[in-house]
Amino acid sequence: MPEGETLAGRGRQAGTTRCGPLPFSLKYDFIDAGPIRPFLALGVGGARLDQDPGWRPSGSISAGFDLYLSRDVFATLELKQRAFTHDTGHSLEISSVHQTGVFAGVGFYL
Repeated sequence: MPEGETLAGRGRQAGTTRCGPLPFSLKYDFIDAGPIRPFLALGVGGARLDQDPGWRPSGSISAGFDLYLSRDVFATLELKQRAFTHDTGHSLEISSVHQTGVFAGVGFYL
């Protein structure tokens, strides 16, 4: 996620976020052959919201597909939902602030 991404919470702008440098994701391809490969991904990482300056755990779920144009070149389209946590003083709870994003791109293997 780009640094300074604007978030919305309960129908209003909630601020900006910065994600940690090393998110961890697992991606599952439903079809591993052919040019169109749908996938599902789960991720965990850290984020810092501007209204809460400390780093907090975050999680995401993504669905999309890769379109292989050749053996080593593909286009991708992904829908991602990210959830954040907040500190209640004695524990971490899931925040009402969330983010939905649509990503498109091109990738290649070396």
